[in-house]
Amino acid sequence: RPRRMLLLFSAAGLLTSSTRVFSSFSSAVGSLRKWGFTLLPEVAVDGHVVLKCREACSGRLEQLLDAADAAGCDVLEQQYSFNEICHRKRLRWDMRISADCEAWNELAKQGFALAEPFLREMCTDGSRPRVVMTGAVVSRPGAGPQSFHADGDGGLFNIFVPLVDVQAESDGTQFWPASHLDDSAPDRALELEQDRDAMASLVSPAMPAGSLFCFDYRVVHRGLSSVGRERAVAYIVVATTSHAADTANFPAMSVNEALPVHTESMPFWEDDVGCVRMVLRQRRDTMLRRLTQTLQRQQSAFAEQPDDSYCPTVRPRASVRRYCELLGMDFRSLQDQVHAATILLASHPYTPDVSGMDGHVDEAGIAIQQSPGKGLGVFAIRNIEACTTLGDYTGEVINHQQHQARYFASIVDPSAHDVNRDEGTDGRELAWAASRRVRGVSMTGDYVFKVTENMYIDAEDVLCATWTRYLNHDAIPNVAAKSLPRGLDGQPRVWFVALRNIAQGEELVFDYGPGYQWAAGEKQ
Repeated sequence: RPRRMLLLFSAAGLLTSSTRVFSSFSSAVGSLRKWGFTLLPEVAVDGHVVLKCREACSGRLEQLLDAADAAGCDVLEQQYSFNEICHRKRLRWDMRISADCEAWNELAKQGFALAEPFLREMCTDGSRPRVVMTGAVVSRPGAGPQSFHADGDGGLFNIFVPLVDVQAESDGTQFWPASHLDDSAPDRALELEQDRDAMASLVSPAMPAGSLFCFDYRVVHRGLSSVGRERAVAYIVVATTSHAADTANFPAMSVNEALPVHTESMPFWEDDVGCVRMVLRQRRDTMLRRLTQTLQRQQSAFAEQPDDSYCPTVRPRASVRRYCELLGMDFRSLQDQVHAATILLASHPYTPDVSGMDGHVDEAGIAIQQSPGKGLGVFAIRNIEACTTLGDYTGEVINHQQHQARYFASIVDPSAHDVNRDEGTDGRELAWAASRRVRGVSMTGDYVFKVTENMYIDAEDVLCATWTRYLNHDAIPNVAAKSLPRGLDGQPRVWFVALRNIAQGEELVFDYGPGYQWAAGEKQ
């Protein structure tokens, strides 16, 4: 134990001070050999080059994220890897910089020239150091820590050039000293957090902007959490043997050539709030499917792609992105995508399955039109035979308590909910009411279908409903409602069937039941 403590103290004393740099060439080379990493002493890239590269780095990232989005990726939530950009961790990207960037070429030139004397000492086969690859890692606020990993095999060194100041033991990079000498280190890295001694030896050195920090490709390390700022680090990969090459960190496929068939199978990140993101993704995808139907019928002016035949979600994604831009929202945020898609769908005059051009549902043979004295109604656009199944009544499935809370409690009147709140009204129903008010959805209770004493289908929100919500009442119906409290999918089902032959142009109506009356234009 004392010997281990001495070793760790030596590493800490050598590397973790935010002000200390190596004072000699030999000590830097010695540290590189012994510990696997070193801050190169008294050398740095010009400040104006660092500033220009930081600006170029941000622009390049936005360009590549746009390309990934166009390829069908969820740029914040999905684990995608292309030749130009890899999403290493949520909100942490590794990317290559375009060779035509003058500032970037200058940074690579200066950085390599300053590091070459040190790396020449690491050459073992008589070869000279050579640049293999350059790029940058960008971490945005909210990025969590990476998993511990090594970049690859021996004969390669990574030169970090931070584009912002990095303080010791903060949001920089954490290294495991001497792990490059341990062949088992890459395997141990998978469970390193359970190794208390190894964790105690880790160091996260200070790196001033423009400085050069060099480490062996075999050293186990990880990027730490990024809080409150965007952190960009340029890097230069240098080979010190004639045969060394990086063939693992970037795949061959270009982001500009990727198709949805490639990106749809890429996994998503999961973390402490992974379930929330999963729900948002499912909700967003549902919105996009419904928006697809609407845009295909309406030929929306928001659509940016002329051909939807291969990937039907390209145009809706473009619509959502355009709407986010118009409202100043982040189109890469799942929450903002859901919000924008909700607004777009809510602006549709009917339900998502109804054409906004003529109010038709061709599959069902009906159209939504004005019904004298009743508002909108459902009319046959072709002859319908008796016993034909017309369509399902869909909406939010709620119980009796929720039904009372929604339509008979004071939440429908936001000015009174603190005064007269009924028992059973909880935060979820208050949030439901707030959501409807924001989207302009009514809260009349006129579209609730009672399946059992404790089961209702609420179709007032058009986003959850189908055209059947527009079926009007008549004591002499030509349509009947059928219901099951549990269908094949485990959910309640309500559907409508033609009671007799219905002629083209005739309104479809059913009997709402003995408790319903319509007199003098008012529902009772």
